[in-house]
Amino acid sequence: MTEIRLDLLGEVCPIPLLKVKKKLNELTSEQKLIIITDHTQAVRNIMNLLEKKNYDFEVEDVEVGLWEIEVYN
Repeated sequence: MTEIRLDLLGEVCPIPLLKVKKKLNELTSEQKLIIITDHTQAVRNIMNLLEKKNYDFEVEDVEVGLWEIEVYN
């Protein structure tokens, strides 16, 4: 499975959510999307979007204030 990384460090809502929506539309079944963000509200908004669209995902708290979200198509 190919990893596609989306670096959203320093981005604040709604930009991260818009970028994630765009990437999800481009994602194929052979790809896994890795989202990196440092914005708490972006994590919440992205998780809500993924749940609404029935994506499988995992959120990892990499360090204080830094999250990595793995999305499986």
